[in-house]
Amino acid sequence: MVIITDPHIAVNSKYPVYADADRDYFVKDCKNSVFEGNSWPGKSVWIDYLNYKAQNYWANLYSAEYFVGTNELYDYWVDMNEPSVFDSEQGTMPYQNRHTMYVNGTAV
Repeated sequence: MVIITDPHIAVNSKYPVYADADRDYFVKDCKNSVFEGNSWPGKSVWIDYLNYKAQNYWANLYSAEYFVGTNELYDYWVDMNEPSVFDSEQGTMPYQNRHTMYVNGTAV
């Protein structure tokens, strides 16, 4: 089995991928608030893959226990190589968005 994933996460308190994530795991806008944009599921957020804690959170979502009826013989495909943001001028995230940066092991 191959699981197809798009990197946008629906802003929905009933959606566990969104509801269970620490808000610091998401990309921020230029005012340091969680960036929200319109994408395939509607209002969406995106994981900040430069944040190692967010990387771990996201990677753990791919364990077989989350895919009922499967075993370790599965793989996944990340469908898009950049976020689609329908309501931005660029068609992707605004260039001013902020990602986590680490200095001497501390997030800044």
